[in-house]
Amino acid sequence: MGSFDSVRPLNSFFMRGLSYRISALLDALPLDAIIAHWRYDASLSRRDLRLDFLRGLCLAVMVIDHLWRSALHLVTKEFIGTVSGAEGFVFISGLVAGIVYTRRLHEHGWREVTRRLFRRAGQLYLAHQGFLLLCLAYLAATDVWSPREDLTRGIVAVMWDLLTLRYQPSLFDVLPMYIAFVILMPAALWLLATGRTAWLVILSVSAYLYHIFHPYALSRTVILGERGPNPVFPFLSWQLLFFLGAALGHHRDRLTRWWARIPRWPFYGLLFAAFALFFAYRQALNLGILYPDRATYRFWFDKSLLGPGRVANFLVVFALALLVLDRFWAPLAQTVGRVLIPLGQHSLYVYLMHIVLIYAALAIPQAWVPSMGRSALEIGAVLLLWAMVRRRFLFRLVPW
Repeated sequence: MGSFDSVRPLNSFFMRGLSYRISALLDALPLDAIIAHWRYDASLSRRDLRLDFLRGLCLAVMVIDHLWRSALHLVTKEFIGTVSGAEGFVFISGLVAGIVYTRRLHEHGWREVTRRLFRRAGQLYLAHQGFLLLCLAYLAATDVWSPREDLTRGIVAVMWDLLTLRYQPSLFDVLPMYIAFVILMPAALWLLATGRTAWLVILSVSAYLYHIFHPYALSRTVILGERGPNPVFPFLSWQLLFFLGAALGHHRDRLTRWWARIPRWPFYGLLFAAFALFFAYRQALNLGILYPDRATYRFWFDKSLLGPGRVANFLVVFALALLVLDRFWAPLAQTVGRVLIPLGQHSLYVYLMHIVLIYAALAIPQAWVPSMGRSALEIGAVLLLWAMVRRRFLFRLVPW
């Protein structure tokens, strides 16, 4: 056979053998040798710094998107696909919770894990209420909202609505949802730890599908919400990303072993093809080439309902971002990562303090802020939050 001795017979394993050969060929390219030392090294930290980087990126995008309209929004507002920073923030929070509390369960047991989760829920609740009262005082002082009108319902009704988190003005709609996630996390963790992952996924997907086909049917009405009485982030839809992330985080070691065994390049090809399709679709919408009817777009890609197309688009973008970050970790971590990683490691603090910055900035008339300078001010807001984290500004008062 001579030079053909290394060729496998054409049998049912042909495609697998071919994919391994392509992978070996690409791994041998000079480029791969050059960037091999850029790969992420898990021994760097007990935390997965890649997740901190990505969560910090999501927070930075949210800060920019919540400020004035600027040139930066051409990139940050649904440019790479029909996704936003919110999906990444919720999914990564679930992923980190699955990783951290699984480890703590093995190290400290159920009692300690449950205590920590309920204590965290209490911290979130108190932080939300404190910042909400500041916001309501600001809205009343600027005549955006009149407490006297609400008091016509009676002081008891108003206090009850406050205590039960029904007041959700702009940017105060994420934490009530997240508090519910943390409260339910012990039950989710029990299903995961007892080998009932399928049940968690079935329950989560079922709740999600019910809300997709019956929008807001089981949602509580909110007060001062951006969408009127409907919550911006209905629990039944958005819990899918959190608990899917928690399940993946719980099984991270098993998934890592599985990833080491499968052929990579067929997966890469499918991932890049899916990303290209979602990217092309988004650009066609942005450029006005496609005009889907409102009902169709709302079902598949609405942000509040978290349509199935948006979920799929996000999972593709997240997987691709994680792969790129893993491959080019060193240069990214040593540049933008110096800002994004600390933001991601103190996500609750950054989210709460960004609310203060946004409301302060929005009080400034847009006419006073030149359009050419808005992008610089938005980047400045991100850097200010980073500096506050580095200086541990008000860390004794604001949970992180």
